[in-house]
Amino acid sequence: MDQEQQVRLNFLDEAHDCYDAIETALLELRSSDDITQQLDLALRSAHSVKGGGGMMGFNALSKVAHRLEDFFKILRVRHPSTTITTEIETLLLQGVDRLRQVNELHRQGTDIDNEWLEENVNPIFEHLRDHLGDLQEEDENTLFSQNADNDEPVWLMFEEG
Repeated sequence: MDQEQQVRLNFLDEAHDCYDAIETALLELRSSDDITQQLDLALRSAHSVKGGGGMMGFNALSKVAHRLEDFFKILRVRHPSTTITTEIETLLLQGVDRLRQVNELHRQGTDIDNEWLEENVNPIFEHLRDHLGDLQEEDENTLFSQNADNDEPVWLMFEEG
């Protein structure tokens, strides 16, 4: 195995820490006193997988992480903890399960095409969209402004640079 392939496989191994972090944050959302902190953790983890997956050429993984990240942004900006129903929590956890599945398919060298994503991933995100709507530009702007005064603003992770 060449060094580049080993680095790519190491990324897939390390991405499991992000999946675990997202899952833990989701499971604590409805009982947490600080939903913002939990959503920020999920956002950072999904963002890390999205960016790392893209850099490593794991495009399907990056795409799924990006869609999940968008729903975390929507929750962060528009929905208080009282609207995070069991159904929404379950759908988000199913999204994490799909991240894990895509990770494993990449590890096996399996091609993940749009048809597979359409059949196995998109139904989860369509149901989430039915509940939460689509991410809007004003949501991103609100997210940036909400975090402008924090010591570690979440919006910094979205800056190019």
